[in-house]
Amino acid sequence: MANPNQPAEVATLDPADAETRAEVAALLDRAESESGHPGLAEPSRLAFAGAGAAFAGLVLRSEGAAAAYAQLGWRDGAWTVEIVPDPDRPGGA
Repeated sequence: MANPNQPAEVATLDPADAETRAEVAALLDRAESESGHPGLAEPSRLAFAGAGAAFAGLVLRSEGAAAAYAQLGWRDGAWTVEIVPDPDRPGGA
């Protein structure tokens, strides 16, 4: 359970940070397993994997672990924002 005295931290995803990318990938896998649907749309999944358009990722950290992930991208002339909460946390998917 989250500690209300420990604030959550939001960090920009560093593309070179393999450890955080793996942690986010595991979060995305858990969310998909829980819901039966990918947490990110296909173009966003491709971008995250390095095979798509540029994007910015934000990682919400709580108690030292990724609690949610948000990805901002530009697709078809419009901005997209996709948010994937960790389904294993209270209030998750």
